[in-house]
Amino acid sequence: MNLREGLAWLDRGLIAHDPCQVEYRRAGRAPITFNASKGKPKFEVTDENGVSIRAHLWDFLVLVADLEFEPKAGDVIIAGGRRYEVMDLGPDGCWQWTGSHMTTYRIHTKDVGAET
Repeated sequence: MNLREGLAWLDRGLIAHDPCQVEYRRAGRAPITFNASKGKPKFEVTDENGVSIRAHLWDFLVLVADLEFEPKAGDVIIAGGRRYEVMDLGPDGCWQWTGSHMTTYRIHTKDVGAET
C-alpha cells in the first residue's frame, strides 16, 4: 500500500466509524444514497464593526467517489429524517477538502427542517 492508498483508507475509515446514511439531492438529477459522517462545527464571523455572528451548522464528510460531482449551494442532503441545505460560507464556498489527497469533501449545510 502506498501513501495515497493509505490516506484514502483512513478517509473511508473515518466515515465507516460513525456513518449515517444520506440521500444527496440536486435539481434535475436522480438522488444518490451513500454513507457519510456528520459533524457540527462552530462558525463565527466578525464584521467590520466588530459585531460577531455565530451560526450552528452541520458538516457532512463525503467520499468524492460516492458523490459523482462537486457539491454546490442549494443542493439538499437528507439524513435522519431532516433536510440539510448546502450553503456557502463566504469566500470558503460550500465545501472544502478534508485530508491531503482530495478524497473527501467537507460539505457545509444548515438544517432546514423535517423531511416531509
